[in-house]
Amino acid sequence: MIFKKVSMKRVLCILFVSVLFINCAKKEVHINDLQERNGLMYEVNSKEVFTGSAKSYYANGKVDLEENYTKGKLDGITKRYYEDGQVKAEANYKNGVLDGSFKEYYKNGKLELEKTYKAGKLEGSKKSYFEDGQAAIEMTYKHGELEGMTKKYYEDGQLEIEMTYKNGVEHGITKGYYEHGQVKVEASYKNGELDGVSKEYYKNGQLQGETSYKDGVLDGMMKGYYENGRLKGEANYKNGVIDGEIKRY
Repeated sequence: MIFKKVSMKRVLCILFVSVLFINCAKKEVHINDLQERNGLMYEVNSKEVFTGSAKSYYANGKVDLEENYTKGKLDGITKRYYEDGQVKAEANYKNGVLDGSFKEYYKNGKLELEKTYKAGKLEGSKKSYFEDGQAAIEMTYKHGELEGMTKKYYEDGQLEIEMTYKNGVEHGITKGYYEHGQVKVEASYKNGELDGVSKEYYKNGQLQGETSYKDGVLDGMMKGYYENGRLKGEANYKNGVIDGEIKRY
């Protein structure tokens, strides 16, 4: 009799765990079976906001896109794949907005792009890469806006451009370089506008031209030079208008 009671308890326990597992199992549907209503996702013909995972597929049966939802909003990891099954992109969502790591990959599996979101806005480092893994662009965000130094590279790793940002606009010195490393152009920005003297250089390092700006408007001397260093021409500007005669040599 005792044996029978113990056995019955075990059976009931197993049944309870099985039911619990079934109820807690994550629901999975095809993305086409979902529809958006007032910013939330529902299964077609359902009044309940959707919680679970949704997938779409390539013709070959491989997964194309995989999304996770909680109470109708994207939540957790979203992944997109190449047709061969290789991960193409992955992102983290929280309460319907991007939050956390976001990455994209080339077909060869190499990282193409990495960035971080916080409550839907870019935050911190953002980097993109050439297919061989070499850095292509490096930038930094603060509260969704560019902040600090941004750098762009040639495919051989040589620096091509470096810019400084403040509150999302260029502020400070910007420099561009030829592939061999020689300075090509340098300019000064203030609150997103050219301000100060901008200079351009020939590949041999000789000054090609220099222009003065104030609050984004030509103001001051503009000079151009031949590749041998001789003065080619000059003009003076005031508030964007030529002041005086243009001289050519």
